[in-house]
Amino acid sequence: MAAGSAAFAGRAWGAPVLVAATRPRPWYRLPALRTTATLLAVLGIGQLARTGRLGPRIADVSESLRRNTLNARDEERQQKGYYEELNVANRFGSELWERYTNKPADWVGLWKTPAYHPRNDFVRFDLRPSTSTIFLRKPLHTNRWGMRDRDYDLAKPAGTFRIALLGPSFVMGSGVADGEPFADVLEARLNRELAGGRYQHYEVLNFGVPGYSLLEQAAQLDERVLAFHPDVVIISLDPDLESAIDQHLMHVVESHIPIPYDGLRAVLQDAGVFRTSIWREQRGRLRRADERIVEWALQHMAQVSRDHGAVPVAIGLGLVSGHRPTIPSLQSARGVGFLTLDLSDVYLGHDPTTLRIAEWDNHPNALGHRLIADRLFDEIRRHAATLRLDAPAR
Repeated sequence: MAAGSAAFAGRAWGAPVLVAATRPRPWYRLPALRTTATLLAVLGIGQLARTGRLGPRIADVSESLRRNTLNARDEERQQKGYYEELNVANRFGSELWERYTNKPADWVGLWKTPAYHPRNDFVRFDLRPSTSTIFLRKPLHTNRWGMRDRDYDLAKPAGTFRIALLGPSFVMGSGVADGEPFADVLEARLNRELAGGRYQHYEVLNFGVPGYSLLEQAAQLDERVLAFHPDVVIISLDPDLESAIDQHLMHVVESHIPIPYDGLRAVLQDAGVFRTSIWREQRGRLRRADERIVEWALQHMAQVSRDHGAVPVAIGLGLVSGHRPTIPSLQSARGVGFLTLDLSDVYLGHDPTTLRIAEWDNHPNALGHRLIADRLFDEIRRHAATLRLDAPAR
């Protein structure tokens, strides 16, 4: 043993000696030369593309490479950060970090304004009725029903086709002025171009509330929306659907708020959500049950809408980005009887920077809302028979 150790220790354990190559590397294989040639080629292609000599598709690709934009993963993270209020910008790329650091101090969430109305129940919060404030540097007014909209009578006027629109911040119109959310723009166009036929008037009621999950849309439908006797109920599905549901239910469970739906409570019990008080375990069990929770909510909303004589419609839409997001819940909605309208491509073909309310905030601006309204108008006309626009007014 001692001899072996001595022999082992006696070996020369110095740094290895690098033996010079016997042949020098050819000049045309030098790394610096190849890198320089590649950069020159890229610059040359970019210049030709900008002058239009390589066609529009190459020009578009070249321009996208020149701009410092977010990739799809960072866009998704930014949207989740908006709803979760997480300070996660330091985990993103330089462009997203710049957006967060450029955000002014007065750019605050709705819950820091007089329009925020907290509740100690399953819905958690809503908009305070008859309130005027400034939100994201734009005037925001709510009517007597707590909607960011003009005033409506609870009873639907004769000869009126009424659409109820539910969803989160991009439905309410975060960052645009009164009259600019796509609900208002759509209502104006419907009355301008379709009124006077079978229906004398069209109303699009904006029930949007920032941060609302699909479950809060469901509760809002039962509690408030159906009392207005809508002909069509439009719910909103977005790429962050499951995350918003998980945040909502974690608050409900942690605060011991009663869940008013037996079916939803059964899903959570089956998933074991109530069998642990450890936050991480609860969150994990919720995530594994997300698909069943979404399925329950969609079935419930489709059924109660039909039971009250309204056509259930689901739109797929999100915040502004340079990518087309995937919204798998649209297929689930179609499976339970919703008319589904995929608007996830509504911003494509436009420079995203011209559609955002600010460089640090991806909510659609007034132009973005007009694009949504025009697309919805076209879809409504295309599906007139399904929406019963040709049926006698009720």
